[in-house]
Amino acid sequence: AVVSTQSGHYGRAHLGASTFEAQTRVALQISEQFLALRDGTSSFGALNAPLLRDALAKPTDTKLFVSLGKILYMLSPNTKTIRLSSSESVAPYAVMSGFLTAKGVPGCNLISIKQVVEENQLSFEVVEDDATEKAVVISGESVSVAGVVEGTVPFLTRINKTHTSIPLIGTLQALKDANDLADLKETAKSLHFVGDVVLVNFQPDAKASSESSSPAVAF
Repeated sequence: AVVSTQSGHYGRAHLGASTFEAQTRVALQISEQFLALRDGTSSFGALNAPLLRDALAKPTDTKLFVSLGKILYMLSPNTKTIRLSSSESVAPYAVMSGFLTAKGVPGCNLISIKQVVEENQLSFEVVEDDATEKAVVISGESVSVAGVVEGTVPFLTRINKTHTSIPLIGTLQALKDANDLADLKETAKSLHFVGDVVLVNFQPDAKASSESSSPAVAF
């Protein structure tokens, strides 16, 4: 590949694996690195290795963190500092990844998330665990939510002080105006009344309400 520079000089990038044998060895080495990263035995050659290693080691926990981040954005989109109870290193970045993904910010993966949160002026604070609550708790500007993993499915277990048990699958939207419910009879799969919020789970391929002030998020 020809590479140009601002000074007008040109060069040609050189890949060491220019023979069939070398390409085979490189492919094998990369595969071994992925397996080692998955198993947590080595992070050689990996960017943001600690985050990736933790995420791959506990995929269901990571899914819960991301899902709670999406729920937090849906209920408190103006949040600038996210407080969370988990001390796992991947937790705050996975939560912020979900929050910014729900906001529509591109590139919110665990490779680029540190730069993305800085660009979007989002921060986090780890708070002391509540010994009486086993769920992961995250809080934003005006709301707190909690969740657990059952099997491989993340569940929302609390919004503020109201307890619930909602699987975070499909597409969810929060409605605060009861009048919006009349338009959702054909598309709503289930309704969950949590305090003054109605969470609507939509049928597959169904469109969320465009009238609601709350964004719909997909899990």
